[in-house]
Amino acid sequence: IVKNLTNDLIHGKLKIIKTDSDNKSIEGVKFNILNESKEVVDTITTDEKGEATSKDLVYGKYYYKEIEAPEYVVVDDKEYSFKIEEDNEVITKEVQNQIIIGKLKIIKLDKDSKQPMANVKFNLYKEGVEEPIQTLVTGADGTIESQELYHGKYYFKEAETPENYYENGETYNFEINKNGVVVQQTVYNEHIKLPVTGSAIGTDGIIILSVAGVSIVLYIIIKIILYYKNYNKQI
Repeated sequence: IVKNLTNDLIHGKLKIIKTDSDNKSIEGVKFNILNESKEVVDTITTDEKGEATSKDLVYGKYYYKEIEAPEYVVVDDKEYSFKIEEDNEVITKEVQNQIIIGKLKIIKLDKDSKQPMANVKFNLYKEGVEEPIQTLVTGADGTIESQELYHGKYYFKEAETPENYYENGETYNFEINKNGVVVQQTVYNEHIKLPVTGSAIGTDGIIILSVAGVSIVLYIIIKIILYYKNYNKQI
């Protein structure tokens, strides 16, 4: 009986200090505090300093669990235990959330041949920011990955048009909203085709016509040579 009376008089609190992976305070993170029977006895939310303190908790074992967090961080939904064992003690727990980070991968291809296009430059922008935050250039395989991007909305545009290709003026929007995501976007450029008698032919067509033209000229020259040989024999 004496032990129970002593336990009832012992009270303490839980204080949570919440930061992100850049060690910045996170406001608006909500926690449930549960007793040993896993019943919710308090709900607390971090302030602008990233701090939240529970009400008085009587002697015993407890758990705290994150139930809400801002959209730019990963929610930690594990349960963590603590004990109130001394009167007026404040149990302080520093808890960190991983910021949501992802990447962009661009695949650059010729529209007709689907062959990779190297050395194509792109500018990457964060929504609401006028200047590009990264400049990306495709490698020999026609691909390029951005550096890590924090949670948010972004867009990219082709910065320089490759020689002998039409300009691709499209703006490509995307969002980083899941940790570890790699947003993949294929971008095409159409090769400029040379006009011939009102139609358009590609490089292969020009080669074929060139070879055909040379063949015709050679044929005419051979015919002329044979003609003069026969003519001279007749004389």
